[in-house]
Amino acid sequence: MFPTLCFRNHSRKFSTSLTRWINCNSCGIELQKKDPCQVGYYQEPKTAKRPHIKSIEDLKYLLFSQDIQKLKEDEKEVIESKGANNSHLPHNPLFCKRCVDALHQNKYEMKDFQRMSFFDVVENIPRESNVLHCVPFPEFPFHLDKGILSNKHYTTSLLLTKSDQLIRHKSTLNKDVQHFLKDFTHHYMSVKTNKAIAVSALKNWNMDVLYTNLKKNSYFLGATNAGKSTLINSLLRKYLGYKVNIDKKGNIIHPEFPPDLQKNIKKFQKLQSAGVSYIPNMTRKAQPYQIGDKLIFDLPGYTANVNEVLLEDIIEKDWLELIRKTELFTDRYVKSQSYKSIKGSKNGACYTLGGIFFIVPPEGTINQIVKYIPGKPSTFRNVSKALEVFSNVHSGNGTETKHPWEQYCGITQDFCDINKFERHVLPPFQGSIEIVLKDIGYILLRTTGTYEFKGLHELWVPKGIEVCIRKPLLQLIKNNYSTNDSKVSYLSSRNDPIVSKTYVMDHDEKDTLLKMQEIFKSSSEKGKVSRKYIHEDPKILLNSENPKCLFWYFDF
Repeated sequence: MFPTLCFRNHSRKFSTSLTRWINCNSCGIELQKKDPCQVGYYQEPKTAKRPHIKSIEDLKYLLFSQDIQKLKEDEKEVIESKGANNSHLPHNPLFCKRCVDALHQNKYEMKDFQRMSFFDVVENIPRESNVLHCVPFPEFPFHLDKGILSNKHYTTSLLLTKSDQLIRHKSTLNKDVQHFLKDFTHHYMSVKTNKAIAVSALKNWNMDVLYTNLKKNSYFLGATNAGKSTLINSLLRKYLGYKVNIDKKGNIIHPEFPPDLQKNIKKFQKLQSAGVSYIPNMTRKAQPYQIGDKLIFDLPGYTANVNEVLLEDIIEKDWLELIRKTELFTDRYVKSQSYKSIKGSKNGACYTLGGIFFIVPPEGTINQIVKYIPGKPSTFRNVSKALEVFSNVHSGNGTETKHPWEQYCGITQDFCDINKFERHVLPPFQGSIEIVLKDIGYILLRTTGTYEFKGLHELWVPKGIEVCIRKPLLQLIKNNYSTNDSKVSYLSSRNDPIVSKTYVMDHDEKDTLLKMQEIFKSSSEKGKVSRKYIHEDPKILLNSENPKCLFWYFDF
């Protein structure tokens, strides 16, 4: 038996004439059927008819069309609702043509998915509101916005999403992560967060904690593809929530549902779900949901720099789909810890994931790389050779013969050019670090054997992709929690930084360590960062008995 649905009673009955049905069920935009060239155009849905199969071609078409799936769903609903009075059940929700093409046919153009700036999105949030700042945990500390967390006009909580892509067990989220996040924002961002919660919508981790911390009106605010809509759907399923509508005067309209709705609970949940897609900027308008006694607003995702390079221009469509589809991420990435080894060479031997990035270790070092990003990795003699191979892959796409390296190529033809890449030099480290690529994911880089400074690691990435490094996050979380037993925070000392930017240098720069020192001196002058060893010879410090993590610096 399902829990009792406590919906508000209103005089207006639930029907297709309600105002909410003129909005796209996926992006929330107002629908219109007059002009196909204008935003919000939709076509009246057609009832799927049982086809007449006259030939083998008809059967093949049926198997690969969407009609057969719709027929199966309709028949299943009839069986499940047999004996129930369905005359008051809501009709199937309506979608604009843009969303239909993108969601069901994987056809879309990025010009139809315009970016929204932060200021465009926050206009939807009234002052004194409860805001949940949604940040994808795997990409931490990217997407953390100090302005949101410190805004005095809102009551803001930090909400870390997609935690299953980083954390092995749910138990880690309960205390360890909360302590770490509160200490991190305090010591590194000078911000005291009201609450810090880490969740996984796909695994239903900590959703009860999230629901408890929601206020009467709450707004999910975050960058594109931060997992906001997926979170909404998880809450809707767990607490039997439903969509509401806001009329043009700003009034909330609640639908009235029939008493026998419980006999069609699966249909009901399907109708109420938020539109979820790996394509960024799917949501175009704030969409409210009633979940228990709480009203939650799913806001469009914002882009910090609306003029930044599109990943669609850099990464092949099928690779980008694998990276962005959260449901394709499996536990084995986190639990197996399988690695690939690479030895640094004089020629610049490199490890790559489809050309999306190239790791070039110093000559003579032995390195292990654990990837948490989908795709097939490969190694090459150097970056130039790799790009030459990938360029040949694209050159041979017009032929019938499949290129043997096609499955290893993840970048577009335009970016098979070394001049389209930036050379990021990593600050010195010992042991393991995690390299974070914004909007893509992270990888672990580990040096093996007795530490000896042999040079700096490099990361070559296409221009437009932001990069930073951090000490292994799960290890930091556990270390910080263990010290909290004695009321001493592991993160309290800024002399031991845990996150850092990388240093972009010219392709032909020879003395990268000296250049890094020069950049660090100028960029950290006004920052609250340790400059204890700023005037000492870095090579002496790195070859001492206790080598330091020099030049680590991240500007929030």
